[in-house]
Amino acid sequence: MNITFVGGIHGVGKTTCCTRIAKTLGLRHHSASELIRQQRATAISENSKIVLDAAANQRLLIAAVNSLRPENTDLILDGHFTLMDKTGAIKAIDTSVFCDLTLSAIVVFYDKEESISERLKARDNHEISPEFLLDWQSQELECARKVANTLGIRCTELPAFDIAGLETMCMK
Repeated sequence: MNITFVGGIHGVGKTTCCTRIAKTLGLRHHSASELIRQQRATAISENSKIVLDAAANQRLLIAAVNSLRPENTDLILDGHFTLMDKTGAIKAIDTSVFCDLTLSAIVVFYDKEESISERLKARDNHEISPEFLLDWQSQELECARKVANTLGIRCTELPAFDIAGLETMCMK
């Protein structure tokens, strides 16, 4: 089973693009948060972007992905390389998590922080300053590159909602 991990901070179009590409190419798609919720319903706060127990959530994610392996169908998994903790700090997800997921490729979406801020406000009624989003996005991209380098796999950076670019990457 090949796993393409599609990362990026909230509001850059990960799930929208992955859902379309999975349907077009006949691939499975899951979001990391969806798989974690299935493993433990209280793992992710519904009212914010804050993650309460990142390490436990990542163990749940690995278990969920491992349970999908017998199906032997390629998977598009969308999630994050960094998360906001309960103090509001940005924390990188440990590289070992991505090693345990045995990824085949990484795609990371990015956008202008002002656009992300507006999108999050409209979508979730959640206000995050463009300055914070700039820092968060920078850390997300840096972590994605580090993970790809550690795993020896490609990391492709795409502008927000680049469905054609994601389709090209998933066909490789």
